[in-house]
Amino acid sequence: MGGVIFQTYEIPYTYERDSIVYSTSKTLPARRIAQFRQLKKKFNEFQTSAHGIKRWRERVGPADDLHYINHLFKYFYETGRVTIENEFENLGGLIDDDIIYFFEPSEEKTLVLTTFYGRISDNLVLRNFKYLMKYVKHTGEKANLALSHPVPKLAIPTDVCIMSYNENELAFEKYNSESGFLYNLTFYEEGREVFSGILESGSNWDIKLPDQMINQLKYNRKQYLIASDLLGFISGKKNDIVKKAPSIPASGMSNDELLGALRLRFSKIK
Repeated sequence: MGGVIFQTYEIPYTYERDSIVYSTSKTLPARRIAQFRQLKKKFNEFQTSAHGIKRWRERVGPADDLHYINHLFKYFYETGRVTIENEFENLGGLIDDDIIYFFEPSEEKTLVLTTFYGRISDNLVLRNFKYLMKYVKHTGEKANLALSHPVPKLAIPTDVCIMSYNENELAFEKYNSESGFLYNLTFYEEGREVFSGILESGSNWDIKLPDQMINQLKYNRKQYLIASDLLGFISGKKNDIVKKAPSIPASGMSNDELLGALRLRFSKIK
Protein backbone atom coordinates (compact mmCIF):
# COMPACT_ATOMS: atom_id res chain seq x y z
CA MET A 1 0.00 0.00 0.00
CA GLY A 2 1.42 3.35 -1.04
CA GLY A 3 0.91 6.92 -0.05
CA VAL A 4 2.34 10.40 0.24
CA ILE A 5 3.05 12.89 3.03
CA PHE A 6 3.53 16.58 2.18
CA GLN A 7 4.33 19.10 4.91
CA THR A 8 5.66 22.66 4.95
CA TYR A 9 7.05 24.48 8.02
CA GLU A 10 7.77 28.19 8.36
CA ILE A 11 10.70 28.20 10.78
CA PRO A 12 13.59 30.63 11.38
CA TYR A 13 16.26 28.01 12.10
CA THR A 14 19.35 27.31 9.97
CA TYR A 15 21.50 24.16 10.04
CA GLU A 16 24.83 22.74 8.97
CA ARG A 17 25.31 19.44 7.17
CA ASP A 18 26.28 17.51 10.33
CA SER A 19 22.98 18.32 12.05
CA ILE A 20 20.97 17.22 9.02
CA VAL A 21 22.86 13.94 8.63
CA TYR A 22 22.42 13.26 12.35
CA SER A 23 18.69 14.06 12.12
CA THR A 24 17.93 11.73 9.20
CA SER A 25 15.29 9.13 10.00
CA LYS A 26 16.27 5.48 9.42
CA THR A 27 12.60 4.45 9.23
CA LEU A 28 11.41 3.40 5.78
CA PRO A 29 9.03 5.91 4.13
CA ALA A 30 6.27 3.29 3.81
CA ARG A 31 6.32 2.74 7.56
CA ARG A 32 6.39 6.47 8.26
CA ILE A 33 3.28 6.91 6.12
CA ALA A 34 1.52 4.06 7.96
CA GLN A 35 2.48 5.49 11.38
CA PHE A 36 1.18 8.92 10.48
CA ARG A 37 -2.11 7.47 9.26
CA GLN A 38 -2.61 5.84 12.64
CA LEU A 39 -2.01 9.04 14.61
CA LYS A 40 -3.01 11.97 12.39
CA LYS A 41 -6.51 12.39 13.87
CA LYS A 42 -5.41 12.13 17.51
CA PHE A 43 -3.55 15.44 18.01
CA ASN A 44 -2.85 18.62 16.06
CA GLU A 45 -1.29 20.88 18.72
CA PHE A 46 1.90 20.15 20.68
CA GLN A 47 3.30 21.73 23.84
CA THR A 48 6.26 20.97 26.12
CA SER A 49 6.36 21.39 29.88
CA ALA A 50 9.28 23.10 31.66
CA HIS A 51 10.24 19.69 33.06
CA GLY A 52 10.07 18.24 29.56
CA ILE A 53 12.62 20.62 28.04
CA LYS A 54 14.92 20.14 31.03
CA ARG A 55 14.92 16.37 30.48
CA TRP A 56 15.35 16.79 26.72
CA ARG A 57 18.51 18.83 27.22
CA GLU A 58 19.89 16.34 29.75
CA ARG A 59 18.98 13.13 27.95
CA VAL A 60 18.34 13.78 24.24
CA GLY A 61 20.23 16.79 22.92
CA PRO A 62 20.43 20.59 22.52
CA ALA A 63 17.28 22.72 22.29
CA ASP A 64 16.82 26.49 22.07
CA ASP A 65 13.58 26.72 24.03
CA LEU A 66 10.12 25.24 24.49
CA HIS A 67 9.02 26.50 21.08
CA TYR A 68 11.86 24.61 19.42
CA ILE A 69 10.78 21.31 21.00
CA ASN A 70 7.16 22.01 20.05
CA HIS A 71 8.13 22.65 16.39
CA LEU A 72 10.43 19.63 16.35
CA PHE A 73 7.85 17.23 17.78
CA LYS A 74 5.15 18.57 15.44
CA TYR A 75 7.45 17.78 12.50
CA PHE A 76 8.20 14.30 13.87
CA TYR A 77 4.51 13.62 14.47
CA GLU A 78 3.29 14.86 11.09
CA THR A 79 5.91 12.94 9.08
CA GLY A 80 5.51 9.53 10.69
CA ARG A 81 8.48 9.50 13.05
CA VAL A 82 6.37 9.18 16.23
CA THR A 83 4.61 6.15 17.74
CA ILE A 84 2.42 5.81 20.81
CA GLU A 85 3.29 2.58 22.62
CA ASN A 86 0.60 0.68 24.52
CA GLU A 87 3.22 -1.24 26.51
CA PHE A 88 4.04 1.83 28.59
CA GLU A 89 1.98 2.09 31.76
CA ASN A 90 1.50 5.82 31.26
CA LEU A 91 0.92 7.73 28.04
CA GLY A 92 4.20 7.39 26.20
CA GLY A 93 5.86 6.46 22.96
CA LEU A 94 8.94 6.55 20.76
CA ILE A 95 10.52 8.94 18.29
CA ASP A 96 12.37 7.03 15.53
CA ASP A 97 12.13 3.85 17.65
CA ASP A 98 14.79 5.43 19.85
CA ILE A 99 13.77 8.44 21.97
CA ILE A 100 11.36 7.59 24.79
CA TYR A 101 8.88 10.35 25.61
CA PHE A 102 5.80 10.70 27.83
CA PHE A 103 2.84 13.01 27.42
CA GLU A 104 -0.59 13.89 28.70
CA PRO A 105 -3.61 15.09 26.73
CA SER A 106 -4.62 18.66 27.52
CA GLU A 107 -7.32 20.53 25.63
CA GLU A 108 -8.99 18.83 22.69
CA LYS A 109 -6.37 17.33 20.37
CA THR A 110 -3.49 18.96 22.27
CA LEU A 111 -0.55 16.79 23.36
CA VAL A 112 1.67 18.05 26.20
CA LEU A 113 5.15 16.51 26.37
CA THR A 114 5.87 15.97 30.05
CA THR A 115 9.26 14.21 30.06
CA PHE A 116 11.88 12.39 28.01
CA TYR A 117 13.81 9.37 29.29
CA GLY A 118 16.49 9.50 26.62
CA ARG A 119 17.78 7.51 23.68
CA ILE A 120 17.75 3.72 23.67
CA SER A 121 20.76 3.83 21.33
CA ASP A 122 22.69 5.91 23.85
CA ASN A 123 21.66 4.17 27.09
CA LEU A 124 21.32 0.38 27.10
CA VAL A 125 19.27 0.31 30.32
CA LEU A 126 16.38 1.82 28.33
CA ARG A 127 16.09 -1.28 26.17
CA ASN A 128 14.04 -2.94 28.90
CA PHE A 129 12.07 0.08 29.99
CA LYS A 130 9.42 -1.82 31.97
CA TYR A 131 12.05 -3.60 34.04
CA LEU A 132 13.90 -0.31 34.64
CA MET A 133 10.75 1.37 35.98
CA LYS A 134 9.97 -1.58 38.27
CA TYR A 135 13.57 -1.59 39.56
CA VAL A 136 13.56 2.15 40.28
CA LYS A 137 10.17 1.94 41.99
CA HIS A 138 11.22 -1.05 44.12
CA THR A 139 14.70 0.13 45.14
CA GLY A 140 14.20 3.90 45.17
CA GLU A 141 17.46 4.30 43.26
CA LYS A 142 17.77 6.80 40.44
CA ALA A 143 19.00 5.67 37.04
CA ASN A 144 21.62 7.77 35.26
CA LEU A 145 19.92 8.61 31.95
CA ALA A 146 22.06 11.59 30.94
CA LEU A 147 23.60 11.69 27.48
CA SER A 148 27.01 10.05 27.43
CA HIS A 149 28.45 12.42 24.79
CA PRO A 150 27.60 15.70 23.00
CA VAL A 151 25.31 15.43 19.97
CA PRO A 152 24.18 17.92 17.28
CA LYS A 153 20.84 19.68 17.53
CA LEU A 154 18.07 17.84 15.68
CA ALA A 155 17.05 19.72 12.53
CA ILE A 156 13.59 20.82 11.35
CA PRO A 157 13.04 21.09 7.57
CA THR A 158 11.00 23.72 5.75
CA ASP A 159 9.59 21.22 3.22
CA VAL A 160 8.98 17.48 3.46
CA CYS A 161 7.84 14.92 0.90
CA ILE A 162 7.58 11.22 1.79
CA MET A 163 6.44 8.81 -0.96
CA SER A 164 5.85 5.06 -1.24
CA TYR A 165 4.55 3.21 -4.31
CA ASN A 166 5.32 -0.11 -6.00
CA GLU A 167 8.07 -1.02 -3.52
CA ASN A 168 9.87 2.23 -4.33
CA GLU A 169 10.20 4.80 -1.57
CA LEU A 170 11.49 8.34 -1.33
CA ALA A 171 12.19 10.74 1.56
CA PHE A 172 12.97 14.33 0.56
CA GLU A 173 13.49 17.24 2.98
CA LYS A 174 14.62 20.82 2.42
CA TYR A 175 16.47 22.79 5.15
CA ASN A 176 17.60 26.38 5.60
CA SER A 177 21.37 26.81 5.87
CA GLU A 178 23.70 29.78 6.30
CA SER A 179 24.66 29.61 2.59
CA GLY A 180 21.19 28.90 1.16
CA PHE A 181 19.48 25.52 1.30
CA LEU A 182 20.39 21.92 1.99
CA TYR A 183 18.36 19.02 0.60
CA ASN A 184 18.35 15.61 2.24
CA LEU A 185 17.30 12.82 -0.10
CA THR A 186 17.03 9.06 0.43
CA PHE A 187 15.69 6.58 -2.14
CA TYR A 188 14.80 2.92 -1.51
CA GLU A 189 13.97 -0.04 -3.75
CA GLU A 190 12.20 -3.02 -2.17
CA GLY A 191 13.20 -1.81 1.30
CA ARG A 192 16.87 -1.39 0.34
CA GLU A 193 18.56 2.01 0.40
CA VAL A 194 20.08 2.71 -3.02
CA PHE A 195 20.79 6.43 -2.68
CA SER A 196 21.27 8.78 0.25
CA GLY A 197 22.86 12.18 0.12
CA ILE A 198 22.87 15.85 1.04
CA LEU A 199 22.47 18.21 -1.91
CA GLU A 200 23.68 21.79 -1.46
CA SER A 201 22.71 25.03 -3.19
CA GLY A 202 25.46 27.48 -4.03
CA SER A 203 28.32 24.99 -3.61
CA ASN A 204 29.58 21.62 -4.81
CA TRP A 205 26.89 18.96 -5.22
CA ASP A 206 27.20 15.36 -4.13
CA ILE A 207 25.67 14.34 -7.45
CA LYS A 208 25.47 16.32 -10.67
CA LEU A 209 21.91 17.48 -11.24
CA PRO A 210 20.60 19.20 -14.38
CA ASP A 211 20.47 23.02 -14.12
CA GLN A 212 16.69 22.98 -14.57
CA MET A 213 16.31 20.71 -11.55
CA ILE A 214 18.66 22.87 -9.47
CA ASN A 215 16.51 25.91 -10.25
CA GLN A 216 13.41 23.93 -9.28
CA LEU A 217 14.98 22.99 -5.97
CA LYS A 218 15.84 26.61 -5.25
CA TYR A 219 12.57 28.27 -6.18
CA ASN A 220 9.73 25.78 -6.59
CA ARG A 221 7.69 25.18 -3.43
CA LYS A 222 5.73 22.25 -4.93
CA GLN A 223 7.19 19.30 -3.04
CA TYR A 224 5.59 16.66 -5.25
CA LEU A 225 7.12 18.20 -8.38
CA ILE A 226 10.57 18.31 -6.82
CA ALA A 227 10.41 14.83 -5.35
CA SER A 228 8.96 13.13 -8.43
CA ASP A 229 11.58 14.67 -10.73
CA LEU A 230 14.36 13.72 -8.31
CA LEU A 231 12.94 10.21 -8.14
CA GLY A 232 13.06 9.86 -11.91
CA PHE A 233 16.53 11.38 -12.19
CA ILE A 234 18.16 9.33 -9.44
CA SER A 235 16.46 6.09 -10.47
CA GLY A 236 17.70 6.56 -14.02
CA LYS A 237 21.23 7.44 -12.98
CA LYS A 238 21.53 4.63 -10.44
CA ASN A 239 19.86 1.83 -12.37
CA ASP A 240 19.30 3.03 -15.94
CA ILE A 241 15.79 1.60 -15.87
CA VAL A 242 13.46 4.58 -15.79
CA LYS A 243 11.45 5.26 -18.94
CA LYS A 244 10.13 8.72 -19.68
CA ALA A 245 7.11 9.36 -17.46
CA PRO A 246 4.51 12.10 -17.84
CA SER A 247 5.26 15.31 -16.01
CA ILE A 248 3.04 16.22 -13.09
CA PRO A 249 1.23 19.55 -13.60
CA ALA A 250 2.14 22.25 -11.09
CA SER A 251 -1.41 23.21 -10.21
CA GLY A 252 -5.08 22.54 -10.77
CA MET A 253 -5.01 18.92 -9.59
CA SER A 254 -7.27 17.25 -7.09
CA ASN A 255 -5.72 14.98 -4.45
CA ASP A 256 -6.89 11.89 -6.36
CA GLU A 257 -5.39 13.18 -9.60
CA LEU A 258 -2.14 13.99 -7.83
CA LEU A 259 -1.91 10.53 -6.27
CA GLY A 260 -2.72 8.95 -9.64
CA ALA A 261 0.06 10.91 -11.31
CA LEU A 262 2.52 9.92 -8.59
CA ARG A 263 1.55 6.26 -8.93
CA LEU A 264 2.13 6.47 -12.69
CA ARG A 265 5.57 7.98 -12.07
CA PHE A 266 6.46 5.19 -9.64
CA SER A 267 5.06 2.51 -11.98
CA LYS A 268 7.76 3.33 -14.52
CA ILE A 269 10.36 1.86 -12.15
CA LYS A 270 10.45 -1.93 -12.45
